[in-house]
Amino acid sequence: KKLPASAKFGVYLAYKYYLSLFAKIRKKSSKEILESRIRIPNAQKAYVAFKSYLRYKAAYL
Repeated sequence: KKLPASAKFGVYLAYKYYLSLFAKIRKKSSKEILESRIRIPNAQKAYVAFKSYLRYKAAYL
């Protein structure tokens, strides 16, 4: 509640992005995590951003 209104969407978007990244990391073995790069595809990032924007505009936060 103390977060400036202008920063709420950016913080929410970062939270949702890292949540999806964490979900992907949890599915990997420790060896895979150490040996390879784990990333979220651009299409999925766009989907997360779009969905987050809709929730932000609908004041669902």
